[in-house]
Amino acid sequence: MEETLIAYLLASPSLVALIGDRLTPGVRTQGALLPALVFNLVSDLPDYSNSGPTGLTQARIQLDAYGATYAQAKAVARAANARLSGWRRAVGGWAIHGVFQQNAHDTFTNDAPEKIHGVSTDFIVWANAA
Repeated sequence: MEETLIAYLLASPSLVALIGDRLTPGVRTQGALLPALVFNLVSDLPDYSNSGPTGLTQARIQLDAYGATYAQAKAVARAANARLSGWRRAVGGWAIHGVFQQNAHDTFTNDAPEKIHGVSTDFIVWANAA
């Protein structure tokens, strides 16, 4: 599912206009070009009913938008949110039933030589393999 979501984000002209191909899973390499977006799977919980597994999964993903300025980080976060929030579709072997923003908060890193503004946003994704 992560690959499907990453591909969907990278198919957004407005997001790609800001970050190019700088969307990476895991962690941003120190010194890498900005702005950038980092994708992490925080949790992946199978759904159950009284009869057993339903086949659905509830995943929490985190997108960390980084920029050299606060405005740059906010622009990336807003473009990613506009692309993902409320999205649902069968694509890439997955039935995405809904992507819902849960929270967001600003960050700032002042590790020499970099001063990086960030916005960290969590989304809940309901999906199952198609």
